[in-house]
Amino acid sequence: MCCFGCMVLPKPISTSNSTDLITPHKRPLSMNATLLYYLRCYTCRILSSLGTHSFTECLCLCGFRSSFATAAPIVAAFQFVCSGSAALTCSLTNLYPDYEGTFVLQHIPPSAYMLVFSRLRVSTIDHKLLSALPTTVTHVLVNDSTYVINVKVPASASFLSLVILQTKLGAISFEPNFNLSQLTIEQAPLHHIPSSLLNLRSLAYVKINFTPVQNIDVSLFCNLTQLQTIDLKYNKIYSVTASQFSGCTSSLLELLLANNRLKRIIPSVFAPFRRLEVIDLSHNMLESFVGRFQNTEISQLLISNNLLPQIDPCEWVLMPNMTSLFIEKNKLIGVPDCLHKFPNLYSINLENNLLSSVSLAAFAQLKVLQYLRLSWNPIVSFILREDSVPPKLLQIDMRHSRVNYLNVSKKMLQQIQIQT
Repeated sequence: MCCFGCMVLPKPISTSNSTDLITPHKRPLSMNATLLYYLRCYTCRILSSLGTHSFTECLCLCGFRSSFATAAPIVAAFQFVCSGSAALTCSLTNLYPDYEGTFVLQHIPPSAYMLVFSRLRVSTIDHKLLSALPTTVTHVLVNDSTYVINVKVPASASFLSLVILQTKLGAISFEPNFNLSQLTIEQAPLHHIPSSLLNLRSLAYVKINFTPVQNIDVSLFCNLTQLQTIDLKYNKIYSVTASQFSGCTSSLLELLLANNRLKRIIPSVFAPFRRLEVIDLSHNMLESFVGRFQNTEISQLLISNNLLPQIDPCEWVLMPNMTSLFIEKNKLIGVPDCLHKFPNLYSINLENNLLSSVSLAAFAQLKVLQYLRLSWNPIVSFILREDSVPPKLLQIDMRHSRVNYLNVSKKMLQQIQIQT
């Protein structure tokens, strides 16, 4: 592990009458100011002992902040630590770029691939900081930095991943960039996803969680040809729209919108994303999911933990890749019609709804269905005829329902496990 930070040595020295502690002067400073001088000198001695730099060069490496006009100066020097074996992760804490500059970034070891900024003391992160990073650093994390309110990613930025956590970020913009492929923003007062996101030509993964974002225009993502995952969970989104979709070239595979405030979704809004495989709308307040659903590649549709009274797949296209359907914890009063739209469905979860009457005939055309989960429904009528049983069905879970008696043959009980 290599590190250089700041410490106070046990005894003071006399220095200068200047507030610039880099060059010695004649008149001694106060005790507090002398300690600040030692904060910087101690760092240099560490580096000198390693044969890294000369003493005079090192005086710039350890930052400090103080006010000599006050009796109690504020001291918060930065700390730089790198750890790991072959690939190093470096952490830079309490850096104040406006006063301390970015000289320390020149001393990032060539084997370091990740740089973590913690408690970064700057309002705007831009080219002054990001363009100063060595090209060997491919992952940048800004964490626990409440001074940060704006980020401007320059075209010259060479890193592949940018993660911004626990900041006061209210705005972020991007110049045309072909390197950045992963973007994560969490726990920030960001209200809008910037249109300049389109400038990230290699973007494959974007995650924006725990922000006050309310509206999403999905056409913004349409021409990001490398984008595969959009994770917008845990925001305050109540509206998903599509303003225009001319010549959409998206390769999007996953759209995650769980834990938001959605009440209504028109499925056709997803139509231009032709390769879309996973849509997660769980843990919202959905009351309506009505309309034509045209995404033939869907393999998982998660709409559990909503307020849906019904789902009508009859308007949907055939979805041969759908293997699991999660509709638990809604307000369904009946089993959805047209389940044959999912010919390869092997598991359906309808738990915790308002189903009172269920006929196994509704599932008869599902030739590979194995698991049917109906527990925690107020079911009083369950119609089960041998000629309507899906041929591969293995288990029916009906625990915590109101069915007191099932007329089931011994032969059927040998084929199907029924939990009541």
